Parts: sequence; C-alpha cells; structure tokens
Amino acid sequence: MARKDTKASIPPEGALRASAAKALRNGSGLLEDARLLFEAKRYARATALAILSEEEFLKAFLLDNAALQGNWDNARYAALFKHGIKLGLAEGLQETMRLLEPDRNSAAWLRGRVADYGLRLPSEEQMGSIADRVRNLAVKNQRNFTKQNAMYVGIGPDGVATSVPEDLSEIDALAALLSAEKMAEAAGRQTMAYPAVTLGLPIPRR
Repeated sequence: MARKDTKASIPPEGALRASAAKALRNGSGLLEDARLLFEAKRYARATALAILSEEEFLKAFLLDNAALQGNWDNARYAALFKHGIKLGLAEGLQETMRLLEPDRNSAAWLRGRVADYGLRLPSEEQMGSIADRVRNLAVKNQRNFTKQNAMYVGIGPDGVATSVPEDLSEIDALAALLSAEKMAEAAGRQTMAYPAVTLGLPIPRR
C-alpha cells in the first residue's frame, strides 16, 4: 500500500506496460476464481472476488493508459490504492466505451460496411455527466461497500450484527461478474480499439 505522501517517480523503460500485464493476469485469475465460486453457489465470495478483479483490470488499464500517454503522475499512482476511485473510474470508463460503440441502427451498420461505422464521440454534456459521476463514486461507492459486506460481518454501534456475507444473493454475484467481465474487455482491448484514453476521464483526489 502507498502512503498518502508517496509520490510517483519516473518509471524504468517498459515498466508501466509490464506492470499492466501483471495486473491483467491477476485480474483474470481473480475473475476465474469468482466464476468457480459462483458455480459452487458461494455467492458472497464470488461477489467479493469479482469486484476485486474489476479493480485489478482498472489498474491494468490505468497503467497501460499512462504508458500510452506518457503521463505517469501522482494522481494516477495514488488512484491505484483507492478502492472507491478505481471502481468509480471503472464505471465511468465502461460508460464512455459504451457511448463510443458504433451506431448499430445506422445504414452503414445495416449494410455491414465496418469502415463506414464512424466513431460516435460522446458530447461534452455526456462526458461532463460521466465525470461528475466518477467524482461522486470516488467519495461514496456502493460497490466497495458491497465488497466489504461480502467478506465481513457488519457490526452496529450497539454490538448487534447488521449484515452477514450470506445476505448477498445470486443476483448480486452475477451483477459483479458481468461488470468485471466488461472491465476485463476494456483492459484487454485497451485503446487500440477504443480511443477512450484521449477523452481523459478525471482522476479524483481525496
């Protein structure tokens, strides 16, 4: 874990992409374990591991993103250690990439002419809305709470248990798995397929 006062330093040649590849492999392993637990109906543990895997995929994306942009700074380094920020960025990135998808109702799509699909860049209003959501999620992220609830028994001020991991359902686990798989695709394909990196989602500071 990084201390609050830890600053980014100049990375050795190729280090960012090498680290991204390691985070991607670890995320893939966590996601595979989550699937196994889901099949075994261990929904709480499956949920926790799926959310952890999504954080690793976002880490891989940030590292490779920094290598592509030549921009490794304190905000990016600090974001790697903050769960709310990682999950908020993951959600914002997935929404951005969804907006970048070709218009499947267009005449070009219907004719099957891939070269004519064109890139539908999100509007400034759309990107502003996503950026605001990322900032809010960095401060209070329900999925980070879900991950904790999936691992720990919650205790109230009066000592009474407020939640147990068994409270999480198959639907909770499935939602976590689907979100992690979307982030896995984003990290794996990176910006060679989608130029989300050029749009610059904000990295919140807290």
